[in-house]
Amino acid sequence: MHATTLEEALSATDAVLNGLARCAAMVANCSMAMVAVVHADQVWFRARHGLDVPAVPLELSFCRHAMASAGLFEVFDAQTHPQFAAHPLVVDGPRLRYYAGVPMAVDGQVVGCLCVADTQPHRLERAQVDLLQQLAHTAAHWLGERRALIQSLGHLGHEMRTPLNAVMGFTQLLSQSADAVLPPREQAWVGHLLRGNQHLLSLVEDMLQFSRLELDPVPLNIQALPLRRMLDRTIGLMQPLAAQAQVVLHCVACPDDAHVAADERSLQQILVNLVSNAIKYNRRHGTVTIRVEPGASEWRIDVKDEGPGMSPQQLARLFRPFSRVGTDRSIPGNGLGLAIARSLAERMQGSLRVHSAPGDGSVFRLHLQRPAR
Repeated sequence: MHATTLEEALSATDAVLNGLARCAAMVANCSMAMVAVVHADQVWFRARHGLDVPAVPLELSFCRHAMASAGLFEVFDAQTHPQFAAHPLVVDGPRLRYYAGVPMAVDGQVVGCLCVADTQPHRLERAQVDLLQQLAHTAAHWLGERRALIQSLGHLGHEMRTPLNAVMGFTQLLSQSADAVLPPREQAWVGHLLRGNQHLLSLVEDMLQFSRLELDPVPLNIQALPLRRMLDRTIGLMQPLAAQAQVVLHCVACPDDAHVAADERSLQQILVNLVSNAIKYNRRHGTVTIRVEPGASEWRIDVKDEGPGMSPQQLARLFRPFSRVGTDRSIPGNGLGLAIARSLAERMQGSLRVHSAPGDGSVFRLHLQRPAR
């Protein structure tokens, strides 16, 4: 793999894993295939084909049985299988009837499995089993490559944070006395140094959070949260940035009974990211419109801007780590905010999508589940 940037390296690895999932589906003649990785109590589909679900709880996953097997774990017809006939993924959801999974090991530790599934019964031939096992071995190799890259990113972040904090401390001390001891030009230099250091520290913190989310995510505290309170807090936090950019923040609809099942800190981070982006990429004297609408089992939060919009090519790269699709490099950012926001949304059993076109602004759409009754 030849890549010149972190964005290219990570996207190339993800492309390989998605290609392996497609190959597995074709080999097994199944409609669905996943490269599944376990983190805590969730099974995350690092790559998936024919399935729009990013993760499932470990206790509901067929993958935990595949990970415990020595080789191929296969369920020919789940509807007639005594262990799986009443399984939620069989009687509801995708209504699975067939499943086969091969465990994947990285550095000698089983981390997940390559699996295929279908809504019709199947039985693999020996040649198909051999090919799936080879694909699982290849997928494990690329998962290891991806993990090593992200571990290096985390190590780099830790090495950078300590000296940057030291520089920040001395710069803040210098800034506090600059007005009294420095002429105006040098005072401006100290201000530039302070802002540059703040930007680097923000990048380092994002790098560390991204690596934690990918490798060892902290358990979330899922609770019923009132969306109006969360949005009022976000608007209050973002009002100074909006005033500086001459942009109006406007929440046009948020029912009082709108509650979501979410982790408070994670939801706040997502909302701040979406609203701050809508301000930064808006037109001058534009408006950021926030709207909350109900769904059958969820709430939808839309954040709309009046900026230049994005092309299909930009949209394809938007959620990639370290990808900055805007052409204006004067706008601060590091290309990790949306990748982190989407990861956090998916960890809360939600989703984050975008609708945009050139000249038509952008709408970021956050879906979050209603609390269980």
